[in-house]
Amino acid sequence: MLKFKTFIVALILIITSCSKDSDSNSIKVSFEKSEQHVEHIAQDVAVKLILSEEAKDDIKIDLKFGGSAVKLHDYLSPDELSLRKGYMGSEFNVKTLINPDNLSEKTIEIGMTLPSGYTTGENPKTTIYINAD
Repeated sequence: MLKFKTFIVALILIITSCSKDSDSNSIKVSFEKSEQHVEHIAQDVAVKLILSEEAKDDIKIDLKFGGSAVKLHDYLSPDELSLRKGYMGSEFNVKTLINPDNLSEKTIEIGMTLPSGYTTGENPKTTIYINAD
């Protein structure tokens, strides 16, 4: 029984060690800023993604949106971002729109889904705060 317990403990240590190693070898992807504040006017807001090292391949990053602002009504944005091999970042624009029926404060929360070999870095999401007039 003691040998079995020792085997289980050793197996858990090996699995934990391997999972930490694979995570530390992956490229970290982060939004440059965790938040931005903009006025309630129609404008382009630059959102930058940065990598901890050069991209290994051409990749696509799916963008996920949330918050109180409604896509296509309060803002426009791409659904994905392409990154070329050898680059350490990319940028896309979120275009805020004026909705005269509702000029209250709104938020746009942006997250990402990453391909294999990439993990989220320091800022896994960013929030754009659209200030009320």
